[in-house]
Amino acid sequence: MASDTATALPERSSERPARVANAPSAFDHSAEHRHGRLRLLSPITLRILAVNVLALALLAGGILFLGQYERGLIESELGVLRAQSRLLGVALAEGALDSRSEGQRELAVEPASRLVRRLAEPDGARIRLFAPDGRLIADSRKLLGPGGVIEIEPLTDPDGSGMVERLVNGAYNAIARLLPTPSRFPRYREAPVQRAEQYIEALRALGGDTSHAVRRLDNGMLVLSVATPVQDFKRVVGALMLSSKALHIHDSIRSVRLGIFAAFTVALAVTSLLSIYLASTIARPVRLLASAAERVRHGRGRQEEIPDLSDRQDEIGDLSAALREMTEALWQRMDAIERFAADVAHEIKNPLSSLRSAVETASRVRDPDQQKRLMSIILDDVQRLDRLISDISAASRLDAELS
Repeated sequence: MASDTATALPERSSERPARVANAPSAFDHSAEHRHGRLRLLSPITLRILAVNVLALALLAGGILFLGQYERGLIESELGVLRAQSRLLGVALAEGALDSRSEGQRELAVEPASRLVRRLAEPDGARIRLFAPDGRLIADSRKLLGPGGVIEIEPLTDPDGSGMVERLVNGAYNAIARLLPTPSRFPRYREAPVQRAEQYIEALRALGGDTSHAVRRLDNGMLVLSVATPVQDFKRVVGALMLSSKALHIHDSIRSVRLGIFAAFTVALAVTSLLSIYLASTIARPVRLLASAAERVRHGRGRQEEIPDLSDRQDEIGDLSAALREMTEALWQRMDAIERFAADVAHEIKNPLSSLRSAVETASRVRDPDQQKRLMSIILDDVQRLDRLISDISAASRLDAELS
C-alpha cells in the first residue's frame, strides 16, 4: 500500500508540468500580438506627440490671427487717405467751382471731371465726386473716349512664380480662409448707377463731416474709403470719396504670416522629433518590462529575469527595481511554499505510517487486549492527524492574513 501511494504521487506531479507547458502557447501568442500592436501604434508616442503639437498649433493659430496688427495697418492707411482727401477737396474747391447768377458757386461737371482725372494717380486711390443731391459727378475710373464713357480697371501683375511658390501661396490662402477675421467688415457692393446714398461715408461728407468706411471684397481683400466735404468757405458743395484696395496691408499680413508659418514648421519638426525621442525613452523600456513580465509569468524556471533599469534614476528605473524585488519576493514565497509542503508531507506520513501498521496488525491479531491497544494507537494517530491538519489550516490562515 505504501508503494502504491509512492507511485501515485509522482504521476500527479508529472501531469501538472504537462498542463502548464501547454497553457502558455495561447498566452504567448496573445502577448506577442499585443506587444506587436504596441510597437506599431505606440499609444504613448501618439499621445505625447498630440499634446505637444496641439499646444504648438494653438499658439501658432493665435499668432496668425494678427487682429491688432491688421487694425493698426488699417488705421495708418485711413490716415493717409484722410490727408489725401483733404488736399484733393481743397484743390477741387479752388479749381472746379463755377459762379451762378445768384452769386453762389457750385461744382461744374466738366472742370471737376477733368480735374479728378488729372489728380488721380494711375496706381493710386479711386476718386469719386458726388453732388449735394447725391449724383455722381466724376469718377477717376471712367474716361471719356471716342465711343463714350470708358471704365478702366487696374490689372494685377502676372504671376511669374514657380511651382513651389504657387503651392505655398495656395496653402497660405487655404489656411487664411480658415482664420477668423478680426472684424466683420461689410461686403463691398457697387451698383451700376452710383449715388451717395449707397455709401454711408459719402452721406456724412455731404453733411459736413469727414468719415471713413472699411469693406471687404469677395476674395477677402479690404477696400478702404474716406469721404471729405468739398466746401466753398463753410457751405458744402459736394463730397469727395477716395477708395483704395489695401494691397500693402494684405501683403504685410501675408509676409508676417508666412514668417510665422515658417517658424511654426521648424518648431513643429523639432517638437515632433523631441516628442518621439521622449516617447521612445518611456515606451521602449515599458515594453521591455512588460515583455519580461510576460516571459517570467509563462516561464517554467528562473532563467527569465526582469531587466535592471535602476541606473535611469527616474520613475521607470523605480518600476524596474520594484518589479525585480517583487519577482524575487514571489520566488522566495514559492520556495517557502515548497518547503512547507515538504514539511507537511513529512509530518503527515509519520502518523499515516503508524496508522497503517496498526491497521494491518489489528487485522491479524485475535487477542482482545492487543486489539484494544491497537485501536487506542489508531485513535491517537487519527487525533494526531486532526491536530496536525488543524495546525496547518491555522498556519495557512495566519500567513494569508499577514500577507
